[in-house]
Amino acid sequence: MRNAVKGKKPWQQITSNISIAGVVDRDYRPDAQIEKFEREGLIVLPFHEIESLLCHPDLIFELMKIRIAETRRQSREEIERSFIKQAKRAEVSIAIKRMNEIAKGEIQWSGVSRDISVVDLEAAKNEIDRKFQCLKTTIDEFDPTRTFEAELEKVRRALKEPNIRDVLRLVEGKRFLERALKLTDVRTVSDLIAEYRHHIKCVENIPFLAELKRKIIEALNRPPQRAAST
Repeated sequence: MRNAVKGKKPWQQITSNISIAGVVDRDYRPDAQIEKFEREGLIVLPFHEIESLLCHPDLIFELMKIRIAETRRQSREEIERSFIKQAKRAEVSIAIKRMNEIAKGEIQWSGVSRDISVVDLEAAKNEIDRKFQCLKTTIDEFDPTRTFEAELEKVRRALKEPNIRDVLRLVEGKRFLERALKLTDVRTVSDLIAEYRHHIKCVENIPFLAELKRKIIEALNRPPQRAAST
C-alpha cells in the first residue's frame, strides 16, 4: 500500500492518472513509525484498528437509543467506564506488544509473539528475557526490558486519567466487539455494521468519523500519480 500511495514502480504504471488513498491500522506501531507513514501520505486510523471504529461509545449509544428500551439502556458514560476498566486489565499485554513493535523496527527481530496474553508484570519481564536472551550480547544499543518498562509507563499514564480516544488507540478493538454486540442487542459484527449504516445517516455528527472522512477525501483529491516516461 505504501508503494501504491507513493507511486513507486510498478504502481506508477498501473495507477497512472488515478488518485489512491491508503488507510492503515494504527496497531501497536510506535509514534515514529506512524509519523513516517503520515509523511508518506498514508492515513493512519485514529484508533487501534478498523474494528475499533465500531466500538466507540458515541456510536454504540446512538444505536442503543434506537434498539434498547430506556429502562434497559446503559448511559454513554457507563459504556466508556466499562471499556476503560477492560483496558486497565490489559495494560501489561499492551506494553509488551508495543515493545515488540519497536524491537522489529530497531533490530529487524520478530520478538515476542503477537498473540501473547501475559497479564502479570513479572511473567512479562521473564518472557521478554527469554525471547531476547540471544540478543543481549550482540545488540547492546537495544534494551528490551527497559523499552518494555518505558512503554508500560506510557500506557499507565494514558489510562490514569483516560479518555476514550486514548483507550481505543491503545487496545485492540476486537477486545470490545463482544461487549458492543451485547449492548446493542446485535448478534454478529456484520449485523452491527448494517445497523450503523441504516441508522447513522450523517457521519458529520460523529467527530472521529467526520475527521476520517475529511482525510480520505483530501487524499483522493490530490493530483494523481503521473505515468513514468518510456
